Amino acid sequence: MRLGDGTQESHDRVQGALDSLWRFTAELFAADDVDERMEAAAIAPALMELAPRWSARIDEDLRAATLKRPAAQPYPLARPARRCTPSTWGTCSRKCSICSAPIRASRW
Repeated sequence: MRLGDGTQESHDRVQGALDSLWRFTAELFAADDVDERMEAAAIAPALMELAPRWSARIDEDLRAATLKRPAAQPYPLARPARRCTPSTWGTCSRKCSICSAPIRASRW
């Protein structure tokens, strides 16, 4: 994998982007009510069960790409309790990390 094997500048840019966006990876395993219902119905696994395999694979890929895994960073915003829709986008004060739509602070 050549992702981090370009020039020093390109390597630094990719590493910087990875460092900047890594905090969002915690959301991959934050189940919402839909995820929980899918798990209960045996349609999908518990998201937290996928985390160790994902983590191992990401570490493998980062090593191959000569990139460093950023330090764990808990994501400061919880997944919204409701789904954002176009009709709600203009009514809230914060941005939803899932769809970039605003969400109400009281929903966190």
